[in-house]
Amino acid sequence: MMFYTDGHLEDAQEMIESPKSPFNYRMEEKILLTGFPQTCLSMLQNHTTQFGGQLWHKSDDGKFVNCVLMAASKNMLQDFAIPTGYEVTDLTQSDVQLVMDTWKFAGKDSSMETYVKHLIRSRPSVKLKTDSGDCIGVMLQQYYGCIGMLYVYPQYRRKGFAKIIITSLAKTMFEIYSFVGVSIESYNKESMDLHTKCGFDFVEDGEVFWCYYSSPKSNK
Repeated sequence: MMFYTDGHLEDAQEMIESPKSPFNYRMEEKILLTGFPQTCLSMLQNHTTQFGGQLWHKSDDGKFVNCVLMAASKNMLQDFAIPTGYEVTDLTQSDVQLVMDTWKFAGKDSSMETYVKHLIRSRPSVKLKTDSGDCIGVMLQQYYGCIGMLYVYPQYRRKGFAKIIITSLAKTMFEIYSFVGVSIESYNKESMDLHTKCGFDFVEDGEVFWCYYSSPKSNK
């Protein structure tokens, strides 16, 4: 489990158990907790019961947002040819607004725009477009390592373009990593099926949760 705080990843166990834990002294800020197992969720709930603070980021049914992890190795990845008249490129800073407009978690928070700019500048990304420059879709590597933020414009769906985007980004990442992971909301069976067709498989015991934590001080 990793925490994302002020642009830095930190180990969960150390943060919770250390006497200098930010749960004790650095909670003027909101912390996004990413990709943690059920055991850590129970631990965090016990912490808020004992010391105060708030955990949130729940789905419509009142449960914390949970995802399943899938991963592919180089020899598992399927190959999908890019059709004539299309090309795959990296995203650039001129594509920031495009990503903000298509990413469902972007919202209106200015920090998200800063986050997207950072991803495009520092992480692998792909943009599939026509030779004339029309964007088909995009995908990026998230700060926690998994690929995500996949979007294909409606008029180009059901034509195999999503598989090209996913596998193109994975191929780029295999130049750096031995495997590529993706986290998918547990209700999104369509996305799971799509990634399975690309060569991804489910990670054993790969259910993880996302939520925010803020202290009593930050709630005042």
